Amino acid sequence: PEPEPEPEPEPEPEPTAGITITRQPEDASAEAYMERAVFTVEATGEGLTYVWEISEDGGKTWRDTFSEGDCRGIRTPQISVLPDPDYNGWQYRCRIKDSSGRMITSQPATLTVTSYIMDQPHDKWGRVGDTVRFQLEVCGIDRTYRLQYREANGDRWYDSSFEGADTNTLSVPVTAGRDGYQYRCVITDANGLTLISDTVTLTVTPYIGQGRCGDDLNWTLSEDGTLTVSGTGGMWTDAEMSRNAPNDVSDREVYDEWNYRTRADKVKKVVIGPGVTRICDFAFEEFDNLQELVLGDGLESIGKQAFYRCTTLRRVVLPDSVKRIDEMAFATCFELQEIVIGHGVEYLGRDCFGDCYDLTSATFRGESIPQFGPHDKSSVSIFCHNTTTVYYPDAGEWAEMTPTQAEKLFNDDFNSITCVPYTP
Repeated sequence: PEPEPEPEPEPEPEPTAGITITRQPEDASAEAYMERAVFTVEATGEGLTYVWEISEDGGKTWRDTFSEGDCRGIRTPQISVLPDPDYNGWQYRCRIKDSSGRMITSQPATLTVTSYIMDQPHDKWGRVGDTVRFQLEVCGIDRTYRLQYREANGDRWYDSSFEGADTNTLSVPVTAGRDGYQYRCVITDANGLTLISDTVTLTVTPYIGQGRCGDDLNWTLSEDGTLTVSGTGGMWTDAEMSRNAPNDVSDREVYDEWNYRTRADKVKKVVIGPGVTRICDFAFEEFDNLQELVLGDGLESIGKQAFYRCTTLRRVVLPDSVKRIDEMAFATCFELQEIVIGHGVEYLGRDCFGDCYDLTSATFRGESIPQFGPHDKSSVSIFCHNTTTVYYPDAGEWAEMTPTQAEKLFNDDFNSITCVPYTP
């Protein structure tokens, strides 16, 4: 029999065309811990796989990268790296392999981690004899600081010789001659990058405290305990105060310095200037040492619990411009003895003078009866738990009421109100 033909050999696989890198990785720089640094390689070939390598010693030794959160895409043509300051100067390259086992390695690219200013310094005020501190925070690699100053209205900068001049915190003794001096910091990191901070100003003041409390409002606190609010517009709430603080409010020293509420124990008198239109909710709550209140013409409303538990306040005169007093605005002012409610008041909130146990006299000057805030009884409760004589004008809407009818308006189970008409 004829021998069976031998099977034809399997055709040899055609060799691949090889690997060609069409784009090499490029050096990258990124601010520390901010936007990730990206390295990209592009190549042609069949069935390509990618492995990124890293060198910490300038290319002498290499190791594969690991996916530990700091590096993403370690098996792709593009790797992104978290710019940790410790990685400054590290190099990255990509090892590429095709389906036939051929391998090629890209050129290395270097990561430069740059520094940046996280928290800028801010303006400072102080009295003669005080020492103020200008401080900033920088994130990045090793760096040096050079704090500088220039005179008021000056152009030339000088290196400071004060304590901390080569650190991130400069201490400056306050003298009358330094009023208006400006300060800044020049930072140089290990890469040679130079950063210059914001320019800030030192203001010499006679006050023991000052700051902002509204878009166009400022406050000052004098040594005799007088807190004055001046400017135009409404006061910031505590939340608005936090949002508008000059630095991160987690810096308690910065926040406490600029927020008048942190000085409540020093305030004996509050003066609200004529341009202030609203006292915000809780503005002076529990200012235990507040004894005197002066409200300027132009004030239109007093917020909820604005003067709640100001236990040493004794007299309140509301100017005719005030239209609204919100609930519990003056509640539990235990020593409050007299209130005068101006012509313009249109609304009195619930318990706005509640639990003022010493309140003996409340005088309405306006001829219209205000609207009273919501309550759960047929009578109003703005004087809850008080024994008070209410004086009302024998004119306008009030003239239609007898004292007995007026008393029914205010009295409930918790009040003992006597109403007396007077001739305006």
